[in-house]
Amino acid sequence: FLSWLKQGEDEINFCIKLKTPIAYVLGENNEQEEVFSTMFVLSKCDNKAGFKIAHVVPLLGYVTEEE
Repeated sequence: FLSWLKQGEDEINFCIKLKTPIAYVLGENNEQEEVFSTMFVLSKCDNKAGFKIAHVVPLLGYVTEEE
């Protein structure tokens, strides 16, 4: 993170995958769908001394190399 804060682009992202659901999404017919993978988009603060979570994106149906 330090090299990104000093020199990198304005945003970076990283994905995580858990064995337990990280979120639930309501689908059609109000059915809950479990989300095990998500992407966090980090962006630099205006003062460039820190960062914030800009977006959290659930990755529904996302296939990893392991699968």
